[in-house]
Amino acid sequence: SAPEPSWADVTAKPRFQDYVLVIGESQRRDYASVYGYPLDTTPFLRKSPGIFFSHFVAPGGNTGISLPRLLSLNKPGTDSFNSANNDLTLANSAGFNTWWLSNQGRGGAYDNPIAQIGVRAKHTIWLKGNYADPNVDDFELLPKLREALDTPADGPRLFVLHLMGSHPTFCTRLSGRAVEWDVGDPSMSCYLTTYRMMDEMIEKIVRMLGSRGRTWSLLYFADHGLSMQPKPGTETGKELEHGYDARQNYDVPLFSISSTSTTHEVNPAARSGFRMLQGLAQWLGISTSTFPA
Repeated sequence: SAPEPSWADVTAKPRFQDYVLVIGESQRRDYASVYGYPLDTTPFLRKSPGIFFSHFVAPGGNTGISLPRLLSLNKPGTDSFNSANNDLTLANSAGFNTWWLSNQGRGGAYDNPIAQIGVRAKHTIWLKGNYADPNVDDFELLPKLREALDTPADGPRLFVLHLMGSHPTFCTRLSGRAVEWDVGDPSMSCYLTTYRMMDEMIEKIVRMLGSRGRTWSLLYFADHGLSMQPKPGTETGKELEHGYDARQNYDVPLFSISSTSTTHEVNPAARSGFRMLQGLAQWLGISTSTFPA
């Protein structure tokens, strides 16, 4: 029942044949070793060629607030956005074949704001019904992506993967994996290990894309960060949780790797999540007169 998009004068000159957008969950930029964290939480990314933005700010402190604004057209100077004019409907209008592969919910109180964007893809795959379902390992998205990549390709394609990533509770996200480090706080040790999992997943996707003989580009960002909050009853009396008062709730990773990347570049330019859709359009090589000046 969502309204139809109102994109106007859409043109496309994509540089690549396949685009993969990976949406991470609950990750702060400062815990990724590619951005300087002393434990090597992201060894693949730390050595990878690509562009790594070091000053990207998410528009909200939780998924329901932040992600729709990251993927949709925001109205400048307000907190409102047009969910019908989103990255998928824009890519559809530009002639892309679009896929939404999600390890978050297909519907429910916490999932609807994002699901109503995801369902606009031409192809959808959901590993979970709603937020309350038991945890599913993000790596189960990989065979789904492989099958999608192997479908006949006619024109440019956009694949969006929405991860559970580093969402609390952290230890459940490991799916039985051993923690990589013991930092004296079991929850924190699990949280850091989820970064290593993300790094490994990105490496597998990059290798998958590189084996297909098509040009490609991968873009990753996290929807929001977390901040340390008092939590009685835990071993340390505090824990990383959703919040709205610390910069760490908004300072998140953003990076791009492509089949033409040759150097590892850190870009310190400030980038706002409220203009992420314009950035995604530039990444995809799409222009439209609908964007505000």
